[in-house]
Amino acid sequence: MDFQYDRWFTPSGHYIQTYLDIRDEYFRGANFPVSVYTKEPVEPNTYFTLQDELHDIFQALVDEEYVSNV
Repeated sequence: MDFQYDRWFTPSGHYIQTYLDIRDEYFRGANFPVSVYTKEPVEPNTYFTLQDELHDIFQALVDEEYVSNV
């Protein structure tokens, strides 16, 4: 049985119901947080000088079909 406590305690017609409808349509299922860790940059590099590589990591996550939101 699917207990939807958030809907039970939200008055019918309340604007939060619209939020819940959108959430259920686009974000149903299990959501697992994901973190990306990098090594410390080796001198003379900094994260700023390596920003193209950091962007590549971001783009790889965007392109991944199993990641729904970046």
